[in-house]
Parts: sequence; structure tokens; C-alpha cells
Amino acid sequence: VVVAENGEETYNIYPNPATSMVTLEGENLSHVAIYNVAGQLVRVVKLDNMVNNINMDVEAGVYFFSIYDNNGNNSVQRVVITK
Repeated sequence: VVVAENGEETYNIYPNPATSMVTLEGENLSHVAIYNVAGQLVRVVKLDNMVNNINMDVEAGVYFFSIYDNNGNNSVQRVVITK
């Protein structure tokens, strides 16, 4: 569980490491920008639900999930993808 800087927004991201599907749970979430270890944007996923399943059909490696809430706050979570 990660708590954003304002101390109010929390979310869960699991499993980590993952193979192909990552689940992001949380309230008041807007979108997530996913970057590879080189800092290149891999994709942006709009978050519509309390529980969001994100298909990670990407190469194995480390990815950074920059998660934004509807108030403009963001935090970054490191996710490892294994194959």
C-alpha cells in the first residue's frame, strides 16, 4: 500500500513481480503513465474503476508506474515484469 504525499490517497499495486497482468486498486485514481527503465513512455492507461487490470505485454524488466489521482497528485511505483 502506498500513501500519496497528501496522506489521503492510497492504492495497491500487485503482484510485484508480475508476469503479464498487473492490478491497480484505489479510489479517486485518474490514470497511470508507464515508463521503462530508460525513461521512455510505454503507455498511458486511464483508470475508470476501483480495480484496474493492466495487461503488461512487454519485455521483462523494470517499469515505473506514475500514478495520478483526480486531484493532480502523483506517485511512482516500481514494478518488475518477469517472463
